[in-house]
Amino acid sequence: MWYLKEYDPIKAGSIDGTDTEPHDAAVDRATQSQYRPPHFLKTDPNCTVFVGRLSFDTVESALKTHFEKYGDITSVSIIRNQVTGLSQGYGFVSFALEKDAKYAYKEANKSVLDDHVILVDFERSRVMADWVPRRLGGGFGGKKDSGQLRFGARDRPFKPPASSHVRIPYEQKFSDTWKYHHSPGVQAAEVCQMMATDTHIRPVPLHTDTLITITVRDSAMSIIEKSHPAKDSAYF
Repeated sequence: MWYLKEYDPIKAGSIDGTDTEPHDAAVDRATQSQYRPPHFLKTDPNCTVFVGRLSFDTVESALKTHFEKYGDITSVSIIRNQVTGLSQGYGFVSFALEKDAKYAYKEANKSVLDDHVILVDFERSRVMADWVPRRLGGGFGGKKDSGQLRFGARDRPFKPPASSHVRIPYEQKFSDTWKYHHSPGVQAAEVCQMMATDTHIRPVPLHTDTLITITVRDSAMSIIEKSHPAKDSAYF
């Protein structure tokens, strides 16, 4: 299994992430869409988790109670139809601390709330590079009978590519590490701290006299291990 690092509608529409052409009209629409994340929200996107597959009867107070065990909550919202006021079946929970959001991400996924097994993921609209929401043909997940499944996230990871020649970068083999590769402002020390404290990020075994070079380019981060002399390298 592997996961998208930056959103690509064509790859998300592919079961193994190798498609190069849109396979349905919605994917084609997503490739032509320009999504602007909401700027009016006051919550911290890095402290916010997305909660999906909610019962349509679940209310904000029940959602808050369910997540309070993971840390101090600053905001809870359930997305509702603007006309009818009915729940759309998903919402967001924001925590005071990012570590609590990470804790909820790890522990609350597939827990049961109001007889529904819920999906918990980090918020992507304000964090994931090039994000396109479901209403514009993008997003993740979906129902099999719709014929518009989207892959590459925690809910539906990519399957291993059929071709053995397709190389999957190391960090894309972990469902949450996309979150640590979105920002060109992340410094080397912060990345090393993430590697040291996050159980989802596996440090690369280093050789003797190894130089670690961290490069940030085009909103993507790569950590390259280079041995001396510089003839052997591994992509993290």
